[in-house]
Amino acid sequence: MSYKRLLRFSLLTMLLVFSISPLLYAQQILENECTIVTVTPTASLDGSTMTTHTDDSGTDTFHVYMVPAADHEPGSMRPVLKNTDKGPYAQLRDPIVSPGEIPQVEHTYAYTNSSYSFQNEMQIGMGESTIGGRSELRNPDGWFDIVELQRIALERASTAREAVQIMGTLAEEYGYYISGECITVIDPDEAWHFEIYGPGPLWKPGSDRPGCVWIAQRIPEGEVSVCANRSRIGEINLEDPDHFMASSNVFSLAQQMGWWDKDSGKPFKVYETYGYKTYSPYNARREWRVLSLVAPSLNLDPWMERYPFSVKPDKKVTPQDIMAINRDYYQGTEFDLTKGLAAG
Repeated sequence: MSYKRLLRFSLLTMLLVFSISPLLYAQQILENECTIVTVTPTASLDGSTMTTHTDDSGTDTFHVYMVPAADHEPGSMRPVLKNTDKGPYAQLRDPIVSPGEIPQVEHTYAYTNSSYSFQNEMQIGMGESTIGGRSELRNPDGWFDIVELQRIALERASTAREAVQIMGTLAEEYGYYISGECITVIDPDEAWHFEIYGPGPLWKPGSDRPGCVWIAQRIPEGEVSVCANRSRIGEINLEDPDHFMASSNVFSLAQQMGWWDKDSGKPFKVYETYGYKTYSPYNARREWRVLSLVAPSLNLDPWMERYPFSVKPDKKVTPQDIMAINRDYYQGTEFDLTKGLAAG
């Protein structure tokens, strides 16, 4: 069963990472176009955990290769690299550079490497969607971008929960410098949404402040989630560590930046603070379509501004269902891309 789960994730990811889905091009505007669909074990027909990633980029490298497992000498160091997701032409503008090194671990696992590495031999899988968020949080002094955090987590983690903690801890210590990102992290038993943002303009390397702010929410068992280039995490409950994790500054930084007042009585929501983004149907409609396809009985309104973090599917989900979602073009709805001006 373990091998089948690993193989299924690998095949599904290979099919989806390099596909260009009509669903993703619902509106021809210059926005990020990565959609992630994640299925928890008891929501799938055969008990597999699944996640996807559509890397619709004109600048990323699409080489895929295996990095072997390795043992390392005590005291050895690992260089941190920036811009490794870029293709050869994009590297003319943004070359690969190293801001420094971090201590290496004794053993690193084999993993599948690409612009966004997505799987290791311990059955950790990942998907990615750029979510932007508040531009004020970006800080060029950080060492890490998201692709390097993913890569190191896959080298070192044996569970999804551990991968989340590795990415968060490294970014807190050394800093995170790019825009907000959502990473789905799965293993055979759990599925998580991990969101990360920069630390704001006041952070400096070596300071006692965290070099990022991050939040992770576990997808409830038996449910399916989606991320379409905007923050999906709302209220969080850090007294429930089985389902929520976050950096120590998750509340204090929002107060410091003036985005939330704990005395106001208004609940703290990640997508209203760090992940704030002006409403766009380009993002929301992809969420609506995915959730509506897996749970049509909910009769979700396509014009809603916010959708549930996850839903229970009307029937158990298969890899073929996820592939069909990725090929969807809103057929049978008022947004059908084969009709009207959208048809070309």
